[in-house]
Amino acid sequence: MKDTFRHQVVEELKASLHNAFTDQRKGPAPGLKDRLKTAVAGKLLAKMITKDAAAYFMERSIHTLAVYNDRLETLYGMLADDESKHLMVKLMAYRIMGRDKVRLPLYGDHYKKMVERSKDCFDRSDAVEVNYPGGARKIYRTRVHKAGFPIEGYFSGVVAQFFVEQYNYHDKIKAEAGDVVLDCGACFGDSSLYFAHLVGDHGKVVAFEFIPNNIEVFQRNLNMNPTLEPTIDLCPNPLWNEAGKAMYYKDRGPASQVQFEKFEGHDGQTETTTIDRVVADKQLPKVDFIKMDIEGAEPYALQGAEQTIRTHRPKLAIATYHSMDDFVNIPIWINNLQLGYRFYMKHATTHLEETVIFAVPESR
Repeated sequence: MKDTFRHQVVEELKASLHNAFTDQRKGPAPGLKDRLKTAVAGKLLAKMITKDAAAYFMERSIHTLAVYNDRLETLYGMLADDESKHLMVKLMAYRIMGRDKVRLPLYGDHYKKMVERSKDCFDRSDAVEVNYPGGARKIYRTRVHKAGFPIEGYFSGVVAQFFVEQYNYHDKIKAEAGDVVLDCGACFGDSSLYFAHLVGDHGKVVAFEFIPNNIEVFQRNLNMNPTLEPTIDLCPNPLWNEAGKAMYYKDRGPASQVQFEKFEGHDGQTETTTIDRVVADKQLPKVDFIKMDIEGAEPYALQGAEQTIRTHRPKLAIATYHSMDDFVNIPIWINNLQLGYRFYMKHATTHLEETVIFAVPESR
């Protein structure tokens, strides 16, 4: 019983119930006076947890576990190391109770030092404007040499991509020299350049990105890295489980709106493709690594990659944080292919985003 996921989560919820963390919120760093106030408030809140609050968290946990219990237990049993299992428990507790109650494993001095080091990477005198729903935002020119990569460009998510290395699991599962990598959801090209650096001159990166504003920044970033640019090949189509399907979008950069039917305010149209189609059209002799973060379309893109996965059995790094369904269903779908994959989990932030399920075959 103690080895079950349900038991571990319940114990984590019980241990977290009286926490009152006040230092995980985004925004300007508080001054000493504010920090003292929040520290006192946190202690008072911890002592004032009511039965109603406890009942609220219990109701949320019962609902979540009731809906997903069997699949959560299956996923927990699939994970190949204790670190991944511990992370899964923490992530579920965080989803149920939130940041004021649960700290994710990455939180701590080491992560804070990475954040501080990343600040030295930005050139705030040089920026490009990127579309977002609330209007244009500036993305500053960034040199990530302090993270060990001779790469520069206009990037977002520098800490997760280059310092935490969200697509590298303890050097056991990563892109390696000579690999062919599919970078699904390339956005501004930071991940594509990261992979190009790892695979080297004898490797190849096929990057998938279809939003025009993202591609504009992507191309600028490639031009700024002339030694890596020849390794990267851009495919400007969205991935799905079938090719040739019309898709409409409103260009808002990384937060673009996408639908299969025309909608008010849409400003562009494209067609879907599949990984299997692209691999065939480009006559790729092998596929070694697939990274995928495409805003909830991962299950469908994986269906469109089934033949590639069966044939080449690539290493996989798939985002699963967009929904609870993705969190449990994506790894189970991969496992049901019965290709002998081992599974690991990584989370590259101290908030809810950037959970990646890693899958590596026993042999290739």
